[in-house]
Amino acid sequence: MAPKRRAASSSKAGGKKVKVKEEEAAPEDAFRAAKEALKAAGPEVKATRKVAEPCTISPAEVHEDYDCMLNQTNIENNKNNNKFYVIQIIKSGKSFYCWTRWGRVGEPGHGAASGAHSSAEPAIKDFEKKFKDKTKNNWADRDNFVAQKGKYTLIEVDGDAEAEVKVTTVPLLCPPSPDIKKMPFGKLSKMQIAKGFEVLEEIEAAISQKKPRKSLEELSSKFFTTTEKALEDEKVETVPHPVDQNYNSLNCSLDILGTTTKEYKSGLRIMPHSGGRVGRGIYFASENSKSAGYVRTSKNTGIMFLNEVALGKEHTITQDDGSLRKAPTGFNSVVARGQVEPDPSKDTTITLDGKEVVVPQGKATSQSRYKQSSFHNSEYLIYKENQCRIRYLLELHM
Repeated sequence: MAPKRRAASSSKAGGKKVKVKEEEAAPEDAFRAAKEALKAAGPEVKATRKVAEPCTISPAEVHEDYDCMLNQTNIENNKNNNKFYVIQIIKSGKSFYCWTRWGRVGEPGHGAASGAHSSAEPAIKDFEKKFKDKTKNNWADRDNFVAQKGKYTLIEVDGDAEAEVKVTTVPLLCPPSPDIKKMPFGKLSKMQIAKGFEVLEEIEAAISQKKPRKSLEELSSKFFTTTEKALEDEKVETVPHPVDQNYNSLNCSLDILGTTTKEYKSGLRIMPHSGGRVGRGIYFASENSKSAGYVRTSKNTGIMFLNEVALGKEHTITQDDGSLRKAPTGFNSVVARGQVEPDPSKDTTITLDGKEVVVPQGKATSQSRYKQSSFHNSEYLIYKENQCRIRYLLELHM
């Protein structure tokens, strides 16, 4: 940044000195002035403390000043940690709870309450323990909070009040001529904003001294940890992921089935696609254990389809025939009969679009008629895509 220039002076003929108007303060001075003005604002009157949403306790209010916002951002080595943790003591009637909310910045996150206690002391003990675990600081010493590496940092907020203070315009990391009052500091306290300015000074010094990338990553993490709540409060228009855009273009809707519905109780026997032993067709199975073998999981979660299949007239085989490209003349499908098959007496039916569809429900039983079959489980093949319709997606935790 350019150094501050002193007022210049010049002399006219005759030796008389003429004062020259002092130049405007350099950006560096404006930056320092902004920081000092924020720090000089002094302690602020705290607005009403709000219970962190989504809290299911009602009615609820924050007990005394047991309310803290913690933040941790770490961009070192592509870790991309960017999370918050809120701890509060909630009073509801004559009961006291320790309420916590946590998650990634910008997202609703999760919440949990411990209690209810008939007095505040157990909730306070729980609150102070959580604070110590997350920050490695004691709640009683919060006024002298020291940030610890790998732990959350305490963020000073002003409840419902917006942190606004009249300071000089600062042309740094902003569009031309920004107004500090209009920057998205949200509910950060003036002192917390000043801390953000101090970290920017550290970053400036690190760049000037050409410090290594790791040092800049640490300072960047420190800056975002200090000011992230402001960025969380700023509403940003989100753009749908390309996969979501493709799905939306199908004009299709997915609904989660209730565990008491008939469809859920029917067992959802899944029939995914595979190929090879019975030619180039679309493969289905009457046993979900057979289908599960073709599911690839991500973080122990897999997806299978439940399809409605029009088998029509079935052609039965008991030996592999990889040459098949279509059902034989006069038939609509091929069934490779297995040595075992779900007990047909346990079959159930569900109604789809006014039509009754059979869903295998029983345990696999031996089929003496097909004990010499090369297939252990039965496989059902169609060779025309319009003979099947995906009806359900089933999420499996495997």
